[in-house]
Amino acid sequence: MSSRRGRGRGRGKRKGKNKGKSQSNLLATTSTTTSAEDGKKQSSANTDASKAKQQAQPEIFVGLDVGSSFIKIAAIQSTTNDTLVSLEALQSLFLTESSNASSFHSKINFLADDTGQRCIPSVITILDANHEEILIGSEAAKSSVRNYKNCIYHCKHLTSFTQLNPSNTHNKAIDTALFESQFSQWKKSASKFGMHKCLIRPFFDDDEDEEEEEEDGKNKQKQEKIVPFLKLKYQIKKASGDAFRECFIDNAFVCILKKIFAVISSQTGSTKLNVVSSVPYFYGATQIQNYKALLLQSGFNPLQIIYDHSASILSLHLDNQQKDSMKQILCIDFGTFSSKFTVIRMYNGLITSRDDEHNYYNESTEICGTKLDEIMLKWLIKNFESQNKGCYLEMENAKSRLKLLNEITRIKQVLSSGSNEVNFDIESLYEGIDYHFKLSKPKFESIIYDVFSATKDWIQTQLKQYQSQHASHCHIDYVIVSGGLAEIPRVQQILLEIFGDKLMTKHLNEKGISSNFINVYGCAIQAASLSYLHQFQNQIRGGHAALHSIIDLERPKTESSRSAAKDKSANASQQKQGQAEKNAFLHKLTKNKVALNAKRMNVHYILAQQRKQFCCIEKNAILPFEQSYSIGDDEVKAVLNESDGALEDITFTVDIVDDDCKTVAQTLEQTMNAKAAQKKGKGITMNVSMDSNELNIAVGSEKVTFEIENDEESEDEEDEEEDDENEATTDINKTDNTQPDNDNVVDID
Repeated sequence: MSSRRGRGRGRGKRKGKNKGKSQSNLLATTSTTTSAEDGKKQSSANTDASKAKQQAQPEIFVGLDVGSSFIKIAAIQSTTNDTLVSLEALQSLFLTESSNASSFHSKINFLADDTGQRCIPSVITILDANHEEILIGSEAAKSSVRNYKNCIYHCKHLTSFTQLNPSNTHNKAIDTALFESQFSQWKKSASKFGMHKCLIRPFFDDDEDEEEEEEDGKNKQKQEKIVPFLKLKYQIKKASGDAFRECFIDNAFVCILKKIFAVISSQTGSTKLNVVSSVPYFYGATQIQNYKALLLQSGFNPLQIIYDHSASILSLHLDNQQKDSMKQILCIDFGTFSSKFTVIRMYNGLITSRDDEHNYYNESTEICGTKLDEIMLKWLIKNFESQNKGCYLEMENAKSRLKLLNEITRIKQVLSSGSNEVNFDIESLYEGIDYHFKLSKPKFESIIYDVFSATKDWIQTQLKQYQSQHASHCHIDYVIVSGGLAEIPRVQQILLEIFGDKLMTKHLNEKGISSNFINVYGCAIQAASLSYLHQFQNQIRGGHAALHSIIDLERPKTESSRSAAKDKSANASQQKQGQAEKNAFLHKLTKNKVALNAKRMNVHYILAQQRKQFCCIEKNAILPFEQSYSIGDDEVKAVLNESDGALEDITFTVDIVDDDCKTVAQTLEQTMNAKAAQKKGKGITMNVSMDSNELNIAVGSEKVTFEIENDEESEDEEDEEEDDENEATTDINKTDNTQPDNDNVVDID
């Protein structure tokens, strides 16, 4: 019995222990569940608080100029204007000259990075393969000497090489030869400064695959491998081992943009950043779309992407001048890898698109910032080697060449700011040997003399070519010059000698805006305009429904990172997916059409053998034209008295005036029945309307139509026929008959 009781107590004790463990586990589970619920509640509360904080943040409008070498930022300060309650008030704000300084210039603030640099170098140094520790700007440029294998220059320029394949069945849209050529051209210049070390040369093994198939005796036709995109890659060494991690160039560019986003957010106190940015003239729709996608991925809300020449024009408010019907504006942009010579037409304040036949464009790769740096580098290396016999700075010596590049950048800034002399100081340039000397401005200008002479020759040559191609309208009204090269005093002197008072850059310099900041200033002007438009739509109460939805600042929804990771081609198609275009009208490239009247037209009516002019449509008037005119009841009664009370017909004539606006080249005549035209006590009302090919006059239910022939269009057609006869290779089927290419149709950008 005792033994059984003992076993019983033992079993009972074990049960008690198990029960204790179960209760302990239950308590632990309950505690864990409670903790998880509390965590969810806390997380939800934090999320709600974060959303509320974000909603409370102000909408910030920013002009952003991301160049190949430098990044400039112009933020718009508070633009509160309680008077924007009507279209008249908005028009007065935009078109009144006195409003430019108070409503725009005074609201624009150029931002600097943490080191105080307003021209932020477009350089990134990646210190770990996971991109958790990176440097940008001047700090990245300094650290590039030590980490030259992890440093990337010219990210935006390299992303412009990207090609996307819209097809899933063939690679016809992919040009591998162009892709390799663009990279080789960049590397040829970058390798002189040691900038190319971490970039991977693109390689296509089609030829090797074909040889292998022949060796294996395969007779089957090779299936084409579909390439979704072409993008440059770079490699970063991993912390452990000798392995490298490869990334697309977009990744480095996004890292730079995110840092810029953080700089702007910290100084404006908001993460709601609405951006207007500019791109070079040669950017196509695909490149612009890709750039917008990268801005969006970095946290920005890209409202509008404009061209550099448009930004230059906006910087001077030239789009506000509507009194003169047509202006020719020359925009010269000295860039890092090329300089652009662009002549743009403006019609009544509207900037024509780059595809307009009357515009002119030329690009030179021989005059640019890189060429100047190469000349300086060559001279410095030769000078150092002559002072130190037996020392040779080879191409492979990336550290020494990057040191020279950083010092060249510094001395250009110092000498361009007005100093007559600068100390050139580099410690341990080569095997512990220092390099020190004084460089005067005359000596600097003598070293780069070839750049000055080439600049003058290029501009004069392009002016002659433009005048020869556009003999009838070769007059240039304004000249705007932007870019770092334009800040060199000798270049400014050359420009002043060529253009004189037409050079408008001096007006911006008087405001404290140097040539390097013209494009970002123009972007900021546009951003300020959009901020006023957004404020206008929030304040108006009446009017058309479209006025209440001019600009939508809602951020486009992007894919989640998890789904993007699963999709292997997400990197190629991110500019196509997840972007609900909210402001499509801001991004139209060449779809807006404005027609202009080619000849002056005087419209008359004839009543009782009395001919009287009542309408004049001036040359270059914007079409369609619509206007109403009236013949007073007293005048009609006088005509009836002279014609014995009979008013049966009314005749209309149109005099088409020649280019001298004096000689009548042609007269057209139409007659309509006027019995139903007159309303008792109200006279006769005539509605005149005109599009590019027809002029209509409507009186009551009656209407007459005049077909207007365009002499220039017929001349163009005759020239085309002659060209077709002389050149058998001309493909006449490529002509788009729905959109005639003549003086009467203008594309508006």
